[in-house]
Amino acid sequence: MSKTTIVILADPESGEEALGRAFNGLATAYEIKESGGDVSILLQGTGTRWIGYFTQKEHPLNGLYNLVKDKIEGVSSGCADFFG
Repeated sequence: MSKTTIVILADPESGEEALGRAFNGLATAYEIKESGGDVSILLQGTGTRWIGYFTQKEHPLNGLYNLVKDKIEGVSSGCADFFG
């Protein structure tokens, strides 16, 4: 069986398109997880900022994030330090 890694690079501060990209990444991870597939999520670059948004209960992606947060295998610490 193959493993799928989804890398989220979109900057949450860059508008609706970034929200759509993050949604697509999380939704795809959820679909793979639910089908029994092996999936992981990595947050890189300005995408490391998403954790601060995903964890807010009022954020539209909070529920989906909670369904796949166990699949987040990495958040680049260097990128998080640099981009905040």
